[in-house]
Amino acid sequence: MKGLKKRAAVLAAAAALAISGVTGCGTVNADKVIAKVDDTEITTGLLNFYVRYQQGVYETNYAQMLGGIDAMWSAEVGEGKTYEQSMKETSVELLKQMCVLEDHMDEYEITLTEAEKEKIKKSAEEFVKANKEEDLEAVSGDEETVERLLTLMTEQKKMHDAITAKADTEVSDDEARRKGMQYVLFSFTKTKDDGTTETMTAEEKKDLKKEAEAFAKSVKNEKDFEAFAEKNGYSAVDSSFGEGTTAPTEDMVKQLNELKVGGTTDVFESDNGYYVGRVTSELDRDATDQRKETIVQERKQEKFKEVYEGWEKEADITEDKKLLEKLDFEKQGVTLKTEEADAENADADSADTGSAEESTDTTEE
Repeated sequence: MKGLKKRAAVLAAAAALAISGVTGCGTVNADKVIAKVDDTEITTGLLNFYVRYQQGVYETNYAQMLGGIDAMWSAEVGEGKTYEQSMKETSVELLKQMCVLEDHMDEYEITLTEAEKEKIKKSAEEFVKANKEEDLEAVSGDEETVERLLTLMTEQKKMHDAITAKADTEVSDDEARRKGMQYVLFSFTKTKDDGTTETMTAEEKKDLKKEAEAFAKSVKNEKDFEAFAEKNGYSAVDSSFGEGTTAPTEDMVKQLNELKVGGTTDVFESDNGYYVGRVTSELDRDATDQRKETIVQERKQEKFKEVYEGWEKEADITEDKKLLEKLDFEKQGVTLKTEEADAENADADSADTGSAEESTDTTEE
């Protein structure tokens, strides 16, 4: 079956998953238990179906930019671990998380509505109906497995929303404050006559620093930092700064924090050039509001982590890591199926058969 192209819809609806195809051959023992969370079993079949979707997303969208499918999955991502190993281990962890959350749904009064259950059931039925038996085997896509994964993912989303809803979302201006600033960069990169660029020599950098220092001295007496910069052939950049800010340079931000509105900094060096900056406002409204949103998201993440890790410690979780090796990304490829691919397949089928019959690869959503 080497080189045989298969196509299969992976999921639809409830978990916002997509349609994909599989290539190659091979099946796993779907009934083997790869992990347990208390009394809840996670089968190899459930993991296979989940991980094949993840695989499809990456092979379709990122393979080319990452050097091709084989290079992508064999690339190391740290600690001697390949991208494939990392992907599979992460998928197991997410499934275990779903099961832990499922065990605590009562504490947040979370249930699936009849409409949600019906939608999940219908999606599973349509998936099985739309695909060939051999394709379903390759991705462990039987109706029960598809329905189980969709259920877990729907429960996970509802639990995540319920837990993070208890995070504090009140953030004051002072807590999120971002002040306005403008700065000029005297870049170490110069453009040659032929349009190419190169880094300045040490001597040129010394001359550039004198230029930056002269600008810093002169602009201190000017009310309009930007206008003065433009008048002298420089470009002023609008930005903001506050707690935790380190750009353009950490030392420059430290001095900016000590200045009042209108105050101008000394010259600060970075890897890419010299900077001179000025405080333009005590409160950058847009930047402060954006920082508020970030703080709220950080609090929600921390709340979820706090609650989940407490439950995880209490749970009896086991895993058979050897079974992960049975899921081979190189022997069993997966790619997302697009509308363009469907059109090409239909054209090819029509040319081969001389008919306009609907392709058997067509998948209903």
